[in-house]
Amino acid sequence: MLAAAAALAAAGPAAARTTILYESAGNHRTLTRGLPDGTPGLGAADGVFQQQPAPRHLGASRQAWKVSGASGSAATPSLIGAGPAGMAALLAERVRRSGAHLVFVDELGSRFRGAQGDHLGEAMVTLAARPSDHGGLVADRVHIYVPGPRAMLAQPDLWSGAWSALMRAGGVWIEAYRGSRPWSAEEWLAWPGAFREEFVRRGGDPRRLHLVLTAGDQREQWRRARMGASCELLANGPGAYRLGRDADDYLREFRAAFGVGSAAAGRAPGCLPTPGLGPERARGLAIALGAVDRGLRLGGPRLEADPLWVGATSTVRVNLGSDPMGLARRLGRTPRRFWDRAGAVVRARGAGVRTSAPLEANGTAELTVAPTEAGQVWLDLIVPGRAVRRALGPPRDLPGSLRPHAAWIGSAYRRLVLNPRGFRLPVPLALPGRAPGTPAMGVLVPPEPIEIAELRLTRLGSGRVRRAGGRPGDVLVLAAARTAAGVAVPGATLAARRQDGRGRLVRTDAYGRARIWLPRRSGLLRMVVRDGMARAELRITTPRPRPRSRARSSSR
Repeated sequence: MLAAAAALAAAGPAAARTTILYESAGNHRTLTRGLPDGTPGLGAADGVFQQQPAPRHLGASRQAWKVSGASGSAATPSLIGAGPAGMAALLAERVRRSGAHLVFVDELGSRFRGAQGDHLGEAMVTLAARPSDHGGLVADRVHIYVPGPRAMLAQPDLWSGAWSALMRAGGVWIEAYRGSRPWSAEEWLAWPGAFREEFVRRGGDPRRLHLVLTAGDQREQWRRARMGASCELLANGPGAYRLGRDADDYLREFRAAFGVGSAAAGRAPGCLPTPGLGPERARGLAIALGAVDRGLRLGGPRLEADPLWVGATSTVRVNLGSDPMGLARRLGRTPRRFWDRAGAVVRARGAGVRTSAPLEANGTAELTVAPTEAGQVWLDLIVPGRAVRRALGPPRDLPGSLRPHAAWIGSAYRRLVLNPRGFRLPVPLALPGRAPGTPAMGVLVPPEPIEIAELRLTRLGSGRVRRAGGRPGDVLVLAAARTAAGVAVPGATLAARRQDGRGRLVRTDAYGRARIWLPRRSGLLRMVVRDGMARAELRITTPRPRPRSRARSSSR
């Protein structure tokens, strides 16, 4: 018993490989007893512990207890709501009761974002100052499951207490799956390295970081776990969670990576080459991705738009050239083919506008916008990350390849890390001389319409007709629009309709007047103000020409 306790103290959190089996009774039996083909099971020599509560398939000194980070149960009490002192007391009590004197927090989920995380951080500070009767500090014997690192990396300030707790924990077990789905290749290449980097930056010991694998293709999961930063975490010891029918394959992969017997205790798994980008290609891609923060300039004829008015529909045309950002060229692709398949769009947002239009292969886009309020409109080019990934071929370690250029890339690098499979690149489009992120267009409120109270129609005389270029017999009518105060109304739209049913629209000039030519025949001219109440009528009478008098015949 003393030997087992001494081994645990030495194995503590960081000195040797530690593996946790969080499994069904059947899989515990398979993983600890071995396979019919002779593959030996896992045991104390492999640093393996069994997560309780479960039927025991290892000795008492290999049984680790558990507390809940959610609602909890009688067997697994919850930390939530216990406060810093209550959390510290519960963790210390479970360490004491556990056969291995280890307790796992299942799990550091969203409830630990904010106050509950702060309480757990304070509890771990207390336990980090308290020596354990079983070696080391009590905090060293607290291990924590982390259900995916994305949330903690995306909003580290909201998780500051949780991060503080992880710094003092004996082990941090990153679950390499989302729900029941193992990580994708892109997530494997992005998240372990990013989490390790943040963990070390905050003062954590990377030897305390572990990966937990689940059901699925074990050969593929272990292959991914042996690449890049994942391989370092795998060397600290992997966990197994609900492997289902894949327990046999997990055991085989474990033996292939670490071997058998005492010689395997300090053996590191053979790390595999990480697929990345060459230095020149990484630099070129970084320059292109820098446009996410630096924007693209819309110079010359690259932006065409009518004035934008509230309540009116307008067309906006954008021309970004054959290869925006030089992205296709830097990815080694033909621009037209790349942008034809990229699925990029130009987006307009602001002033009650949120619409987009596809970016054509020639770099143009045409948007229809209908602002609902006065203000500003921003334009962005949205490039889906799948276009970049498709151009690069098989999954590559983009975060690792671009890390030397992270300062230049800015927010695009963060997008690659947080959402390596479905990231998007929003590139602001700015006018010449304006900073990225500034609005590209403004929306105006149309002037209030002036009510026309009086509409007069006057037939002009033959002299005016002649001076205006008409012929004898042509009819020219002058319409005058005025307010109730007698002020002329310029720019008013008038609808004129003749007696034969034909009509046309005319607009008043700067003096509130408009001229209407009529055919050389009598009739009734009706005139109304479009969208208004004023109207007028004028009957046009064209005099009949007098017959010529007969020439008097001479009587002589």
